[in-house]
Amino acid sequence: MKKLTVWMFVSVWIFWMAGCQRTIRASDVYTFSEAATQITGSFYTQGTEGNFAIGLYEDHPDDLSAIPVIAWFYGLELRECEEPEPVEGNASYSFLVDGQPAFTYDSRGSEAFLVVNDRWYAVANPSDPPVGAADEHEVVAFHGQRFNKSALSQETLEWLAWYHSLSPAEQLAVSSIPAELYDGNGAGTVDADAEGSF
Repeated sequence: MKKLTVWMFVSVWIFWMAGCQRTIRASDVYTFSEAATQITGSFYTQGTEGNFAIGLYEDHPDDLSAIPVIAWFYGLELRECEEPEPVEGNASYSFLVDGQPAFTYDSRGSEAFLVVNDRWYAVANPSDPPVGAADEHEVVAFHGQRFNKSALSQETLEWLAWYHSLSPAEQLAVSSIPAELYDGNGAGTVDADAEGSF
């Protein structure tokens, strides 16, 4: 009887340990809301710190710029693990979704870890998140058009931030747009000072 009890205990323990090492999808540990429109955060790698922002502050159905990050995240395969020893040379990305802390991705070259709600997961298929170290991958939307932020002037970016802070009724009352956003189809009025003389 004692041998049977020990055998059952060992069998249950082995089964439990095997279950802990099974691969799970990232969507099992964190799910983006359907209304997620902006992903922001910070990164730290080899002495370099920076911030990133993808998407608009307000809910705009035209803005699809967060989709690459969401698709990257949902493609991750994870195994729950203990917190690994700290290492030098890693790249750490902290993500906020619509202003709320979401997860941290710790890339160590050939291995990576995801941290969600203080739980650590080893990533079976590590890859760097598609956030870029600078603004070159960021896009903004304006009436169905998408623009690379890096191609727009700071003045136009500030105007866009102001414009997107307006209600839809207030947006309809705007009588001019920066020349960089004018698409030439007559749908908007170009600011005469920005356009220059003909």
